[in-house]
Amino acid sequence: KKVQQRDSGYASTPEMGISPLPYRQPGTESLHVHRRLRDFMYNAIDIDWERLEEKNQKVKEIFDNTDKVRIVSEDTDIEFSIEKRKGTASIGKRNLPDGEVFYAPVTDSVNGEIRFTYPGRKQGNEVRNVWLKLEDGKIVDFSADKNEGFLREQINLDEGSCKFGEFGIGTNWKIDQFT
Repeated sequence: KKVQQRDSGYASTPEMGISPLPYRQPGTESLHVHRRLRDFMYNAIDIDWERLEEKNQKVKEIFDNTDKVRIVSEDTDIEFSIEKRKGTASIGKRNLPDGEVFYAPVTDSVNGEIRFTYPGRKQGNEVRNVWLKLEDGKIVDFSADKNEGFLREQINLDEGSCKFGEFGIGTNWKIDQFT
């Protein structure tokens, strides 16, 4: 299924019944960045959706039959329970680009440390090289190389913002870079 790209500033996937999505035309200073992002987005959407759905179902079946998850890599050793949790397979029906299977871990089961090497962005604030330590589902320590104060504010927003809320497995083989 092909994505239609129009010069009018709209993108759509009519085969999937998705309405046109408007996007702003950039000024000349950001045109190169805009084109790279646009091309990345179109490429990530122009996939075999049936193949993605099959892949997601296989991943979902494996994790739906798993009680515990442990992730270990450099600066990361975290474990949590997904016992009695069923995952959601995202296949482009509510979000584009798409392709993931995600779970809500048992809240108080999350323990360990995790490092995020990609920056996080919210409200114009970029937070870099985030490290979190979790005990019984709550963030008990953290650091960031950039905007640690903003990270602190986000962690302390409310009772739920200091908890680990989602675990996702990316499955779209065309999403091969951070954006």
